[in-house]
Amino acid sequence: MAGGKFVSMNKVIPGAYFALQAQEPVQSALSPTGILAWVAPQNWGGEVETISLGDYARDNCYGKIGRHNSDDRMQIFSQYCNTLICVNPAKSRAAASATIRAAQADGINLYIKLGIKGKLPDPQTGLGLSASVSAGKVSLALTTDDAELHPIPAGYAKSLSVEELVSGNDDTYVAELYKSVSGSPINPAGMSFTSLSGTVSESISSLVPSGDAFWVGPSDAEGSLRCQRLAGALTAYAQQAGTLGNKISIVVVALQDGKKEVRTTVDGVVMDRQRLTSWSKFQPNIWIRLDGEDTFAPSPVDAINLSGGSDGVIEPDAISSDVFATSYHYVALDNNVNIDGLSLKIEVDGSVYTLSLMDGAEVVGAPVVSTGTLAHYPSFDLPDGSVLDLSVVDAEGTAVADNVDIEPTAADVTLSGGNHGVIIGLGDSLRLLADEMFNVLFVERQDAACQSAVADYIGDLSDNHGKDRRAVICLGSESSSLENGYDRMELTVVGQSMDGDAPLTGYCIAAMSAGASWNEALTYAPVPLTGDPSVRLDDGQLEDWLEKGIMPISKREDGAWCITKDINSLHGDDDGVSESAKKNRCVRLVQTFRNSVKYVWETQYVGKVTNDPLGRDMFKASVCAILDTLVNGRGIAQYGQNDVVVRPGNKPDEVILEVRMTIYDSMEIVYITMSF
Repeated sequence: MAGGKFVSMNKVIPGAYFALQAQEPVQSALSPTGILAWVAPQNWGGEVETISLGDYARDNCYGKIGRHNSDDRMQIFSQYCNTLICVNPAKSRAAASATIRAAQADGINLYIKLGIKGKLPDPQTGLGLSASVSAGKVSLALTTDDAELHPIPAGYAKSLSVEELVSGNDDTYVAELYKSVSGSPINPAGMSFTSLSGTVSESISSLVPSGDAFWVGPSDAEGSLRCQRLAGALTAYAQQAGTLGNKISIVVVALQDGKKEVRTTVDGVVMDRQRLTSWSKFQPNIWIRLDGEDTFAPSPVDAINLSGGSDGVIEPDAISSDVFATSYHYVALDNNVNIDGLSLKIEVDGSVYTLSLMDGAEVVGAPVVSTGTLAHYPSFDLPDGSVLDLSVVDAEGTAVADNVDIEPTAADVTLSGGNHGVIIGLGDSLRLLADEMFNVLFVERQDAACQSAVADYIGDLSDNHGKDRRAVICLGSESSSLENGYDRMELTVVGQSMDGDAPLTGYCIAAMSAGASWNEALTYAPVPLTGDPSVRLDDGQLEDWLEKGIMPISKREDGAWCITKDINSLHGDDDGVSESAKKNRCVRLVQTFRNSVKYVWETQYVGKVTNDPLGRDMFKASVCAILDTLVNGRGIAQYGQNDVVVRPGNKPDEVILEVRMTIYDSMEIVYITMSF
């Protein structure tokens, strides 16, 4: 019998196959765990994609973010988490495409029957009708074999454009169009009559009444008109942006039963098969969709390769102003500044120019005043402490050093672009996560500016928005004397990188932290990465790092590299914070409790339950249910009824909750005394 590990459920030989995955959270009364938010550029997928363990089991990760199950980050995710929220920070991404059929102009000989409603006399000997075509115009005229015996009635000469013939305007129209070969009707729709040539003529004696119209048509192909029939284009587009779209191909294969099979392949692997008699029957799959004229049948063809997909760039939008004066505008020297809602006000008083940064009607920072010309390099201090430095450039983007004359009535100049001050090089990615439920955040980019921005972002969510989230950064330094510049219980700082790969190391620790429950610590948990840490620490250095709030990696006696102690970046003895708050197990439990109470309050009580003794007792019972779960999971000690107090606030709609709990920790240190 076969067996072993499995990544995808694609085995053929009978046997038992195993995969190690994180256990789904069993504390249904508590907020969800095992959710990792990951900000990283991808070569496929939308701006935000959510990957579940079910997606991993069905091998859907490739179709969502372009990563196979065998990818190291996907395997780490499946081992520790149950949900992965992927945010792509790249801008200006493009989706690949390919032309299945280009627009075509097919030359077709057509018989055209012409008629003039109610204007022609009854058929009579000697009169005839001629139709000539020149430069897209059809000229109709009555002819006679004897002007005296058979005079032509006045007003029976007419020149019509092809557009008039097709649309049937006025009193003349095209009754039918015939292919010269088969004689089958052709709908005028989709015809372009810009290339008409030749002449048609017929004796009026052959006219046959048809309702109130008389029709005449050429008797052979020599008198036919040459028209262009336009066949519309059909294009395949990648369903998502990214360079993975450039590996998509469409192959049309002729089967033995005469049918055609359209195959969508990605990097040479067939992902979708459809048997079609017409392109109109094609069903969009997760890889491609079609757009255009699809009424024709697929024809066997070599692979049609999509191209033009791009992953975009991880850069902030350039801050620039509207054009002022003739063709000048301001650009910022640093685009990582929050300029939302700000504008520039230009005032001119004689030779004095005043440039003010405005937030609505309020002036931001000190105005910049110059004499004789508008300031070329103005600078403004922003409320958040950042600085907006501007420079005047011309229409080509070249810095301008000459005078710029401004009219005294110049209007405000709006500003646009920038990175909104959130995080250098990541644009609005973190803003997208503000409304997402996740446990731990990790940003693939691990430079100092990014790490500082992540710390500020997590702190802002907790301090100003009431959202308990955590984050992991990896310093990955080669020095053993690291300094911790952070002091937050929501942030874990890893000081080493495994095998020199700080992004992968940080991602792994973040996944482990997201998947850890509130009643367990990651202390001595093995780090499932190959290689050695960038810095090997002795016992003295380990103690130093732990006191600084830096999580170190060390080797257990069994040879596994593991997390030495599951701590956050809180450090110092004089901050008034208990030692338990510096342990991530405590933080996970506290955040789980707060998130759970917040969820129950928002979904079951706000606007629904009366703020009276009965309503407050109901809320207390809900809080106790959450605490009971923590007690049963051995996260906290048994509490008493007096440890949970719910009382009215100062206003009729206010409720005050007071909770006292004793939080347990995991066993980590043992002191052994032996007597003989």
